Amino acid sequence: MFVFNFNVSPTYTTSTIIFDILTDNYGSETTWSLTNSSGAEVASGPTALYGNATAYQETITIPTFDECYTFTIFDSASDGICCGTFGNGSYTLEDENGNNIKTGGVFSSSESVLFNVQNPLSVGEFDLVNLIDIYPNPVNDNLTINLTNINENVDYQIFNTLGQAIQKGNLNSNGTSVLNLSSYQSGIYFIKLSTDSSTMTQKLIKK
Repeated sequence: MFVFNFNVSPTYTTSTIIFDILTDNYGSETTWSLTNSSGAEVASGPTALYGNATAYQETITIPTFDECYTFTIFDSASDGICCGTFGNGSYTLEDENGNNIKTGGVFSSSESVLFNVQNPLSVGEFDLVNLIDIYPNPVNDNLTINLTNINENVDYQIFNTLGQAIQKGNLNSNGTSVLNLSSYQSGIYFIKLSTDSSTMTQKLIKK
């Protein structure tokens, strides 16, 4: 019997994310970046070097909704921003509603968090989960997607845990499609399905 332990990538309905940081005694060593599902950098900072043992707040605008993002904080000295003789720094990442995305400070050269962002103006439209069946999950080779309850074509993308899109395409409505995942390594992936009016993201486990 196999037991899988994993964390579900959270989804937030927000147009910005708020990065609060208290730097350690070597603030100039700390930088950060936000990348999208294709691995392209969409935001980074700071615009000027951080000072030592100083609090800052960065407001980061989300460029595209219904998208996976990876936020990464870096330390060029590979000793994080906490704790000990180099100072007691820390950071938090929140959405615009105050929901915590990530809190940290103890890491080596970098620390990342993957999350999804939905359009806050479209809350309530995301009902595909009740109309589409995706199975089996966990999957060995072939993933079946049942679209018999959908009257419009569906675009799909598959992401790895770094938020990188590794497969995409289009699925016909009112039918069943099969995706071959045999070439993927065992692990956790995410599949995003989208129509003109709705979207959903579901976690996949590849055996």
